[in-house]
Order: sequence, then structure tokens, then C-alpha cells
Amino acid sequence: MAKLKASQQGIAKIKQARNEKGWTVNDPRCLVEASKVLEPKKIWQEGGPYADGCSEGNWKRFLYGTASVNTEVFKAFCRVLGVSWEEIVDRTVVAQDFAVEHSPEKSQEVCRRMLLVEPIDLLNRESRARCAELWQVVRVNYKEANELANDQSLGTPPPDLQLDPGRLILLIGEMGAGKSLMAERLFQRAIQQLREDIKAPIPIYIEAWHLLPQKPLCKVVEEAASSIGNPQTQGAVVIIDRTDGVERSLASRILREARILVNVWQKTTIIITSRPIPDFAEAEESVIVPPLSNEEAYTLINRLAGKTVTCMVQNSAQSVLNAIHRPLFAVLVGIYLRDQNGRLPRSKENLLSSLVERSLRLVHLEEKRIVQLLQQLAILSVDGGGAPVPVNKVASWSERQELLNSRLVVEHSEHLRFSLPMLTQWFAKESLATGKPYPNELASEIERIERWRYPLILATATLDSDKVSRFLVAIAERYPAIAAEIVNEALVDANITNETSLPQSLELGRQVRTAMQAWINGIASIAQLIAGVREDGTLPPIGVRISKKRLDIDLPIDFDIIESKVEIARYIGNNVRPDVFKLDLGLTNPEDLLKKGFDWYRSPALQQQSCWPWKWTQQTLVESLSALLQKFRLPIDRGILVQEGAWRAALLITKRYSNGSLHYSPIPLAEIEQCLDKFDRVFREEILGIGVDQHLFDLLVMEIDRLNIEEKKELSSPWFSIKQLSPEQILVQARDIYTQAIETYQKIVTQWFPNFSDSLQTMALLPAQIAGVVIPPSLNRSQAGVSWYWNPLPPGSLSKVDFVLGDRPISGEENCFSLAFKQLSYQRPQVLERSGKRMTVHAIDPTIFCLRPVTELVYDWLWNDLKRIFWVKGELKSPNL
Repeated sequence: MAKLKASQQGIAKIKQARNEKGWTVNDPRCLVEASKVLEPKKIWQEGGPYADGCSEGNWKRFLYGTASVNTEVFKAFCRVLGVSWEEIVDRTVVAQDFAVEHSPEKSQEVCRRMLLVEPIDLLNRESRARCAELWQVVRVNYKEANELANDQSLGTPPPDLQLDPGRLILLIGEMGAGKSLMAERLFQRAIQQLREDIKAPIPIYIEAWHLLPQKPLCKVVEEAASSIGNPQTQGAVVIIDRTDGVERSLASRILREARILVNVWQKTTIIITSRPIPDFAEAEESVIVPPLSNEEAYTLINRLAGKTVTCMVQNSAQSVLNAIHRPLFAVLVGIYLRDQNGRLPRSKENLLSSLVERSLRLVHLEEKRIVQLLQQLAILSVDGGGAPVPVNKVASWSERQELLNSRLVVEHSEHLRFSLPMLTQWFAKESLATGKPYPNELASEIERIERWRYPLILATATLDSDKVSRFLVAIAERYPAIAAEIVNEALVDANITNETSLPQSLELGRQVRTAMQAWINGIASIAQLIAGVREDGTLPPIGVRISKKRLDIDLPIDFDIIESKVEIARYIGNNVRPDVFKLDLGLTNPEDLLKKGFDWYRSPALQQQSCWPWKWTQQTLVESLSALLQKFRLPIDRGILVQEGAWRAALLITKRYSNGSLHYSPIPLAEIEQCLDKFDRVFREEILGIGVDQHLFDLLVMEIDRLNIEEKKELSSPWFSIKQLSPEQILVQARDIYTQAIETYQKIVTQWFPNFSDSLQTMALLPAQIAGVVIPPSLNRSQAGVSWYWNPLPPGSLSKVDFVLGDRPISGEENCFSLAFKQLSYQRPQVLERSGKRMTVHAIDPTIFCLRPVTELVYDWLWNDLKRIFWVKGELKSPNL
């Protein structure tokens, strides 16, 4: 029978475990407990007899490693002491004894198990060390940090979060939500599974920045697993941590490759941690890290504070009360209260500032210099896509040691990085406050802006108005789409606070004017249609007034609630006015303002956040642009949109549209001219009554004038009735409609939205092929339709439409669609990076049988593109006709 013996290291661990139990060498309880393990159905008592092999002699042989004991008895002794037998055993003895008594195959398996004990134990120690580091970074002492790291009640995954083979899990949470800690608990679970079964999936931990070289994820996993086994056959549990700390393109690449890997290696599970960045938050694999309950949060705070402070914390600012449901901030609050003698933090940002201040006390270097070094490290780290930075690019040798002393920074192979991702973002935000990177340099490359996206959001949400405008002006004038995303995301996070005071009227007016002018410069030609600018592209003067009044509300305490009212009006009168002026207090009626040279008046709800002028001015433009597009009123002077609009107007003005039926027969120009002469060819209000607005009226007049010049006698519909066409003719017309839609969309973007083109998803897809199926009417289907998808083409190609006849829509599971998605990943990865969306099949598009198919396609594409980047709101409704 095989026997086991303790190694010298194992003997030391046995002694420590026995002492922790309080058992002496001659204590009979060990023999009783071991007997219960070996034969649990029997009743065992001190004094014996005991289970076979559980003797005092074997117990002492086990304790001192003087001789081998029966395998099962050895394991039972280990179990009652609470130690792993694999960590205790002398592997040399195991291999020799086992080889004598068993087959070569069985012997090989046991030898492999013994060889894996140390690598598996190392994985476990590294994981627990990383957990402890998470707490030590925020100034928890060594002992407490290790206790927290070993406390399995912290970071426990929810019951439905299992390591299912073939599953991809995106563990999503805001800063400090406990993503990394929960991922480590899953990693530790995988380690335990491998201990119990050496054929279980191999645990692998990777920080996302390790994937910076252009090496496929599968290769990185294979290399990391090589000392334990083959992940292709055995599977792996792969943790990819801190993915939000790398640039967006790399994060998107990791996500794409992870999706492929879990399908190819079907025994593999991948867990990716990230903040809710667009690619990840909207993904179907995302799992939101659950917040701490009130009980859990206050238990953790009291533990770190060293006393019960629950009632005190409940009086904190709302942003602090929101934040304590994230483990990291609960710890920060506990430490803050312990160090500040019970003084409450003002905000979440106050907690982070306090953490930095406490850390800098450990540094024997001038504070100004150490802060400069930390900001420089943040700049280089963000610019480098989250990768660690070589020491010699940041600091001298002595300064390096001071950075490490702060514990805000850690070192790997002569490279520095922040110990927590949020510290990278925090110091990057602080560097923006000092004007670094220089705004114009930062805004010169769209890729650099993307790397700086989250620090920009933090800065926009927390810095004062002048500092925010310093970098937002530069970005908005070049990339208005990205600037709008930054502003909107800055105001979405209710846990980011900004303690700004209400500005005076003229100061608020200056802030509004600065923001509006930057947006106008950025949106370029479309500003002439939606911003009320002068011919030179500048804003007319604006008048501003801020008034306050006490609200008459009965409260149980003596407390005044003051409401601030903001009024802003645009002046186009003849008097000379400064760019920003105070509105006359005597003008209290908006109608009076409009009579005295003002053409525009608003009274918005003012938010006490420094980026409010940016948000409000952008939303003002969004409202105007949305109204323009919802009425299909972009100015055009030629092409298919003029023809479609003119035909619609002609049907209405000649009363050929009735009872919802569409007419396609040509209309004599003389009849149309006669109808126009009734209005002297000038648009009048009564024309609205028949459904023709100014825009349609102008298109009709424009088209009639063109036909007269060409000596035409009739106005014809641009398209044929589907009912009059054979399936083959329907196919030809569908190809023509979509071909002209692509061409027209490109022309409109080039003319009216040139600075948006990098951010418009449809524009980014081009050149492309629209591939799909045209489904003619049939006995089972009264209308025709098109099922289609985008297939990107190589740069420099001509866009095209490739339709075939069919009798059913395309499925997203079909091979042609899968190939198109792979082509998209290869040809246009930036589309997936920016949109966070997968490709979709347009199941049944009925556009080909409406009256203005190209108009509706073009406006639909444009509307959806602009909505994704916060430049329109609401829905685009097709006209009745």
C-alpha cells in the first residue's frame, strides 16, 4: 500500500497548524477527528480504539516526518489540521513508492499532481497577494489588508456567476466597485478546482496592458499556461483585469478575441473586468458587479474605523452615501474617519484627495515635485494606452524610490505604473487642470483624445469652468461629436460631484458664449441653419439675467429654499451691444423681449456644475438640428432628393393624393403651374393646410423651373409603382434606390457635417457593399421588402449594391453575414470600437415601396448616426406620404 511522508517544509506547516488548533503532541483529539474522517459512520471517543492506522505512533511519524504512513491516514491527519496534503507531502517519496505499486500511467498522473502542487500554490499566493495589495494601496495596514484579502465574504461572486465552460463574462463596475476583487475570487475558485482535479481548466491571470504587443490572446494564454498544461484540450479560466485602463482600440480587440476564444476552446471561461465603457456596457455578456448592501457597507466602514460609526456616516454628503456601496470607497471612508477623528468627508473626491495626501506624507521630497512626477507618470501612462512607463522617462533613481514609498506607484521590471487604475485617471485629470497636455496638442489627434477620454470626463465633471473650457474649446472645434460625448458622460455619473458656486450674470453669459461659439466653429456649415449665427459665423450679442426668489414651501424646520432663475436672450437689433450684457430688469415678459430686438429667448434650469454651459448650449443646438431633420429640411439644390420632394409636393398641390393611395402617373407641368399661380409662386400660410411646407414648396418650384428650361411637358415620379413591376424590375429599382442613397448620404455629410464624419458610423463603414435579398410581393406577402446588411470594402473601393431575389429575410446566423462581420472586424475595427455595436441585419426594410425611398433611407442613416453621438434626440418619424 502506498505511503506518504511529510517534507521538511511540510513539518513546519504541520506544527503551525497544530499550534493554531491548540493541540499538544499527545492530544487524543487529533486521533478522534481523523477517525471520523476515515470512518464517519462510527462513533469515536478519546482513549480509543481508533480507526485503522490512526495510532499514536503514526501521528508522531506524521508530525516529525520520521517515517511514511498510510496514504489515507496521512490525508486524514492533514484534513483535521486544515492543511493541504499536497503542500505537506515529500514528493520524492510519493513518486518512488507509487511507481513500485501502480501502473506507469497511474504513476505518471500522481507524479504530475505532485509537480503541480508548487505552481498551483504559487498561483494562490499571488492571487491573495494581489487582493491584499488592493487594500494596502488605500493605506490599510499589512495585517488588516491580509485579513481582508482572506475574508471570503468580501468580493463573493453572486450565485449565478459560475465558471461555465465556453462562457465569456464581462464584469462591469464603476471605479472602486470591486471588479478586480470579485475576479480574484473567481480565480481562487478555479485554483481550488485544479487542486481537486488536475484535469480541470487552468487558472490564468493577465493584466490587460500585457496584451499591448500585437500578439493574439490565444498565444498569450498558451504561454501563461505552458507550465501547467495545454489550455486547448484542458481549457482555462482566464482573468483579464483592468481592461478599461488600456486604450479603447485594445479593449475592443481583447473583447473580440475573447469571444472567439471561448467558442474555439470550449472548456475555457474568460472573465474581463472593466468600467462601463461603451463596447462593454452594452454587450450581452456583461454582468454588473452588485453594490454592497447597507449592512455590508457599514460593517466594512466600522471595521476599518475601529469603532461603530454608522450613525455618523449616515449624515455624510449624498455623493459619499452613494459611494460607500462600492467596497473601495467604504474602506476609504472607514480610514478617513479613523484618521480625521470622526470628521466627515465632503465628497467622493475629498476621499481620493485625502488618500493622496496621506500617501504623500511618506515621501521625503518636495510636494510640488512629487505631484509633478505623478502627473507626468499619468500623462505617459494614458498616452501609452495604459502600459507601464520606463522609470527613466519619469524620474531619477532617487525620485523613483520616493514614488514607490508613496505606495501610489508600483514597479515591474524597471517600469512604473499606478497601483490602482483610478489613480491613473485621477492624476491625469489633475494634469489637465494644469494645462497639460496642451489643449491644442491633445486635440490634434483623434486617437489621443480617445486615450484621454475618461480623464477628460472626470475633468469636465469636476474642474472649474475656465479649466474645462480650456480643453473643451480645442476638442469641440475639431471633433464636436467626441466633445458632446465627453460632456454628456460627465453629467451622467451622479457619483461625480462638482462643488461650483453659482456665477454672476455676466460671467455665466461669458461661459455660455464661449461654449456656444466653440460648438458653432466645430459643427461648421450646419451652424448656419440651426445656430442663428451672423454671416461671418459669429454669435450675435446675448443678454443674461439671473434672479433669485424664495419658494413659499411649508417645512417642519426654519429653512429657506431659494430658486435661481436664468434667462438668456439673443439680440439682433440695431443698437450696439457688447457680446454679453445684463438683461434690463424691466423686461419681464418674454414677448416684450422679442419686440425689442431679441429673436430668441430661453429660461433653462441651471445646474450647479461647471460644465453646465457646455451641456446646455449643445442641447440647444441638438433641439434645432433634431427639428430640422425631423422635417426633412436640409437645403438641397439638385439630385434625387429634389425630385422626390417635388413629386410629393406636386401630388399634394394637385390633390392627387387621396385616401392613402399613391399615384405614379406623370402630371402635366401646365396643371402644376396653374396651381402655383394661385399663390403667385410664393409660399403662403394657407399652403400648409394641404400638407406642403416651405421646403417642399421650394423644391417643387426649383424642379418645375429646371423642367421648363429643359422644355419638358410633364413631371414624372422618380420611381415606378411596385405593383406595375415584375420581380426582376423590382430588383433593378431596389438596387438603384440604395445606390443613390449611398451617394446622397455621402454628399450630405460632406456638405453639412464634415467635422462629424470620423464619428458617423455609416460614413465610417464606407466604402461598402450593401448586400441582401429583395423579396417581391407574393400570395403570402402583399408588399415588397428588402433584407440587407453592410459589407465593408477595402479603402479606395467604390461602394456598391448587390441584391438578389429571394423569398425570405436573411438570418444573422447565415454564413454570408458571419463573413461580413469578420470583414468588418478586419477592414473597419474602429466602427466596432466607437459604436460598441455588433453588425445587424435589416430584417425587412419596406423603404422601396414608399414615395420617397432615398430621402427616407438617407435621413434614417444620418439620424441614427447622430443619435449615437448625442447630436439629435427623439425619434425620426416618416411623413404620412
